[in-house]
Amino acid sequence: MNNLQQLDSGRNNNFDLIRFIAASMVIFSHSYWLTGNLSIEPLGKLCGIVNFGSLGVKVFFAISGFLITKSVMRQPTLTGFVWARVLRIFPGLLMASVFCTFVIGPICTVLPLRQYLNNGALYSFVWRLTILHNYPNTLPGVFISNPIPNNVNSPVWTLPGELMMYIGVLFLGAVLLMVKKGVKTLITIVPLAIAVLAFVWGVDWLQGNNVYIVSWTILFFLGMTCYFLRSKIVLSVPVFVGMAIAFLLLFHFRFKFIEIAFDVVLMYCILTFAYHPKFQIKNFHKIGDLSYGLYIYAMPIQQLVVQKFALLNPFSNFFVSYAMVLPVAALSWHFMEKPILKLKTITLFKAD
Repeated sequence: MNNLQQLDSGRNNNFDLIRFIAASMVIFSHSYWLTGNLSIEPLGKLCGIVNFGSLGVKVFFAISGFLITKSVMRQPTLTGFVWARVLRIFPGLLMASVFCTFVIGPICTVLPLRQYLNNGALYSFVWRLTILHNYPNTLPGVFISNPIPNNVNSPVWTLPGELMMYIGVLFLGAVLLMVKKGVKTLITIVPLAIAVLAFVWGVDWLQGNNVYIVSWTILFFLGMTCYFLRSKIVLSVPVFVGMAIAFLLLFHFRFKFIEIAFDVVLMYCILTFAYHPKFQIKNFHKIGDLSYGLYIYAMPIQQLVVQKFALLNPFSNFFVSYAMVLPVAALSWHFMEKPILKLKTITLFKAD
């Protein structure tokens, strides 16, 4: 049996597909929340540990822990790592902010269009959402009568949490680099650290949802650990089945640390489906990594569907919204996100 290190090569993995499924689960779960039906969300009602939305976010953090650690360890410079993360997150957020403000807003606001467009809050919204400093997440007169009112694009509140994990990995990389190369690395590490801290100073990291950070941190740490121990981890379907059965027994007997047990099984499941040769879905990555676009464009579209079509049935909201957001995510990837990522080759600073 091959270990994780042997299987982790090239594009032979299902991470794009897994992220796509995770983003779709978030949209599905939000179709219950935004229509006022969260109490009957299927997975949440079934097990009480997670719903489809929180499960999707868990998947994102688990994958990030593994891949971000891989990125920082393989990047020739720390500035290269930061630059790659900036390009992946912020240009997409800028376009989503403009989309919310100047496409969704004019359609859904109850204010006269001229009054809406002349409101200075619009331009503050674009700027603050783009840099993750925008809460409360509102636009003038938009979604004020929906079951979840005044909520334009709240899923982005998870991104500061993910950035916090990235920063932890960044400083781990800085320590390792200083050990390896010595004090001269301070030439770039200190200014880089100052810039990062200046950015995060104004971010309200958790928006009052402190309980989630424990689960996110566990999963991100599990992902990091799996990367460092990849030569020791064997991916086996029988092992996964055994872990799943053991988890179900622990769930049945109300094991005290059942959520941690769930996170461990989930991490192994993700890696097995991502890398095991029997599960490879060839060529899915060729359609592009649409998960980020699905995540940052879905809620305003779902809210629009609630307001304009009065679709308060969760299934109807999901299918109509999904049919609308999928092409938007595809356009975002192929005409904005993917071209922007080509700038990763630009070297900002030579010395690390």
